[in-house]
Amino acid sequence: MRRSGWRHSGAGILVAAILSVTPAIPSAHATTWGTRLPWTNDAGKVFDGELWGVSAVASEDAWAVGQVVGKDGVLDVLMLHWDGTAWSRVRPPVVQGTLTAVAARTSTDAWAVGFGDGTVVLHWDGAVWSRVKSPNPGVLAWLWGVSARSSKDAWAVGDYQTNSGAHRALVMHWDGGCGPGPRARTLARNTTLSGP
Repeated sequence: MRRSGWRHSGAGILVAAILSVTPAIPSAHATTWGTRLPWTNDAGKVFDGELWGVSAVASEDAWAVGQVVGKDGVLDVLMLHWDGTAWSRVRPPVVQGTLTAVAARTSTDAWAVGFGDGTVVLHWDGAVWSRVKSPNPGVLAWLWGVSARSSKDAWAVGDYQTNSGAHRALVMHWDGGCGPGPRARTLARNTTLSGP
């Protein structure tokens, strides 16, 4: 019997570099790109977040993801939505960690990935973000990129650390199901995949 869901393997392509660039996002009234994006927390205190990924479906529907230092000093996920007029912060089902990439395919189908308590995969259905169970091979695992062709065909890439400390590439595929996939296959040491 075929099991479906997120599948992972060590097969993939080595990516030359990972850029840790914070993209600048325009404000509602900006005519040029800005360089900082201040936000306030629940107590009204201003803090600066890092945005790692952005994806737009239309000029009035875009998502940006990243991280921000929370009240307790731990990294919290940062998720923002652009409605054509203003950016608003959205509270995803995962609070702590970092979202590194987002792929919005339609206004009712988007994926965000990153890491926190292992790999983090979130799906937007047009109403709410939900966490999707994902593999966590090795000691630590991170997701750095995501791409979606349909609601039943999405890919995420990253890497994981083995017990010996070596890094292996991680490729995961979503086929619309909910079961775990096969084990990760081993690639050359110190391999990381990033996307899109």
